[in-house]
Amino acid sequence: MSRLLLPCAALALGTSSALAAPPAVSKSHQIAKNVLEEVADLRMSPTTFLVKYGSDMTADRQYVLETALGIQSVRSFNIVPGLRQVTT
Repeated sequence: MSRLLLPCAALALGTSSALAAPPAVSKSHQIAKNVLEEVADLRMSPTTFLVKYGSDMTADRQYVLETALGIQSVRSFNIVPGLRQVTT
């Protein structure tokens, strides 16, 4: 299953947010929240997210998960293995 789900705008600004943020991520989560609240002209999409799949997830399993969740892969990022932009 995906391990990280975050708004694209937050990642683009170098921050991250997790659905259930563990204590180690809470500072990054707060930074992302502050950026989203303070930057009035920040462009973002409520239906586009970045998903980070674990290194053990096969392409077939990713496809099955995306199909089950009703999301479509828009783009993959080679710099971070398993990172994909998806849309609902």
